[in-house]
Amino acid sequence: MTKFQYNNYVYSLTQQPSFLLNTGKLPQMGFKPHKYEFKLESVSKFMERMKFMLEKARFTIQKSQDNIVKYYNRHCTPTLVFKHSDKVLLDSLNIYTTYLSAKLSYYHLRPYIVEKQVEPMSYYLKLSSLL
Repeated sequence: MTKFQYNNYVYSLTQQPSFLLNTGKLPQMGFKPHKYEFKLESVSKFMERMKFMLEKARFTIQKSQDNIVKYYNRHCTPTLVFKHSDKVLLDSLNIYTTYLSAKLSYYHLRPYIVEKQVEPMSYYLKLSSLL
């Protein structure tokens, strides 16, 4: 039964069941009585139908990819690049200081000077000896 459910599931990306995209027809579930009529479909008609289904799936996938890019780029901001002698602030989440109260320790973290860029997102900073 799970195989039939998998083959009949309409995917949100292609808007089609996978069995229909692979074979060009929906699977026979066995719920209806079968009529024993043999219809031979010509190869050209079958190829036209498969090409149509393939183009429809490609269009739907391209449309969903465009939507993903659009919504990702809406919230994406470019990264900042720092140069030598720029002043930057550190995130004090994983910095442990010698101060008694962690509540006020962020007042003692000041802007630090960038010494050099190591990698695109890594920098050497000139830190104070209080850390």
